[in-house]
Amino acid sequence: MRTFDDCARGATPSFTMEFRLRHKDGSYRWMLCRGGAICDASGRVTRLAGANTDITAQKEAEQALRESEARFRLLSQNTPDAVFLHDMAGHVLDANDQACLLLGYDRETLTSLSVTDFEVSCPAQVLHDFWDAMEPGPFRFEGLARRADGSTFPTEVHGVAFEERGRTLALVAARDLTLRKQYERSLAEARDAAMDANRAKTEFLANMSHEIRTPMNIILGMAELLRGTPLSPEQRRYLSALDSSGRVLFRLISDILDISQIEANKLELRPRAFDPAALVGEVRDIMAVAVEEKGLSFAVRLEDGLPARLVNDPDRVRQVLINLIWNAVKFTASGGIAVEAGRCVSLAGESAVRLEVADTGSGIAPEDCRRIFEPFTQADERGGRPAGTGLGLAICKSLVERMGGTIGVESAVGRGSRFTFTLPSLAGARCPAPPAEPATPDAPPPPSRRRLLLVEDSPANQEMLRLFLESEPYDIATAATGLEAVAHFAPGRFDIVLMDMEMPEMDGCAATQSIRRLEAASGSWRTPVLMLSAHAFGEFERKALAAGCDAFLTKPVRRACLLAALRGLLAGRPANRG
Repeated sequence: MRTFDDCARGATPSFTMEFRLRHKDGSYRWMLCRGGAICDASGRVTRLAGANTDITAQKEAEQALRESEARFRLLSQNTPDAVFLHDMAGHVLDANDQACLLLGYDRETLTSLSVTDFEVSCPAQVLHDFWDAMEPGPFRFEGLARRADGSTFPTEVHGVAFEERGRTLALVAARDLTLRKQYERSLAEARDAAMDANRAKTEFLANMSHEIRTPMNIILGMAELLRGTPLSPEQRRYLSALDSSGRVLFRLISDILDISQIEANKLELRPRAFDPAALVGEVRDIMAVAVEEKGLSFAVRLEDGLPARLVNDPDRVRQVLINLIWNAVKFTASGGIAVEAGRCVSLAGESAVRLEVADTGSGIAPEDCRRIFEPFTQADERGGRPAGTGLGLAICKSLVERMGGTIGVESAVGRGSRFTFTLPSLAGARCPAPPAEPATPDAPPPPSRRRLLLVEDSPANQEMLRLFLESEPYDIATAATGLEAVAHFAPGRFDIVLMDMEMPEMDGCAATQSIRRLEAASGSWRTPVLMLSAHAFGEFERKALAAGCDAFLTKPVRRACLLAALRGLLAGRPANRG
């Protein structure tokens, strides 16, 4: 009303003002009122005239904008990040308190600087080129910032470029990464330390395996030889205890190595075609003595329809089957053990082989059946079950699953146990045929005896291998070092070389490479080399084969396995006459 009065008195010629009117429904409307005085001929104000415009929507928008700006200011001032607003020339237009605190500047000084004054991770020109090419949208990078005192710290920058009044601006949030980088370094150091420790553990296990397997080779080999000599019943009983305990110790060593390879994800499969029935027969022969020594019956049943060929890793299949039979022997006091093999259908609907080991032992409680396949886990011993490492069944489960199969158990306390595992043929597995020897139509028939070079630095191992071969058609020459072996070797002098891997002066791989070079220089036939090693990891076999060996056996070596390997390498080959 005062505005109207001023205009009516002629104090102001016109007026513009905003005010609210209450609608009859109780709501309020914002009005923009603009008007002026109308005068008569003498100049006296006779009335006021004007117009009212409803500007409610405009006022609500302005209020929302103010509230939004207040919220943004509240957020930017209370975020732990440094927030900047700058143009594409790098000039800082605004910054929050955290930015001032992080960089050590007051707001007035900071807004007089360019981003290039404190972003020092790259040359200023690189930043200007980056801004020149910037399109509206988000961006992110990690950089290095410099404080007012000259110290630097790593940063993580998140920003968004946007258009405002015809120019491009960037709203940036920067975070100090010092603690995170320290944490990442600590994690990296811890990871490296863990990897070093794992490598050290692997090397330790490999070395321990080698050192233990070497005397074990002699103990078990001599026990095998002793079994073939005349013995009194009492001596045979002592020998059985010695041999059985030695093989238990050997299995324990193998289990520890296997579980370490499984945990390190380094256990490898070597699939090839094999006859499941023949493999079951081999396992029966291997385990017959251990089963019979405990006074148990041992039955093997091969179902009709058992596939004659399976493509998988026969060595690992044999290991699983032997482990399950050993487990049955350990927990069965009376009765017997039965092995069954047959055909089944895998989960994928393909033909597979089913292998079962059943016993009449103490059985397993239902609650234990769910956990006995976990590493270092044993079933409840209240039933008088002997203690163990808890590795055997865990290894079986890991091996079976890696071979694409499944394993399970059915058991009840006092009623025995039945372990079942199924194995499919591995798709895409390579099953190369053994290399054919070159035809020699004019060669004379093989002689009755072969010349063998035995390369072994241990006198005890030399003696044991000589005894293994003394009744076989081999004339044996010996070498105690790799250098001596190369000096003894001449193309055509020997029919086969039996080479130990670890020797003084020159190891077995280096000696084999030297032999291959001698053969290549003379253009002579390739002499088979059979490598023996107390190293049980696959990398040593690969190393031996890459050096030029033809076959690889891991100690302790059974006489039958050694003879079979030698015969296989010599099959169809004429004798050297050099």
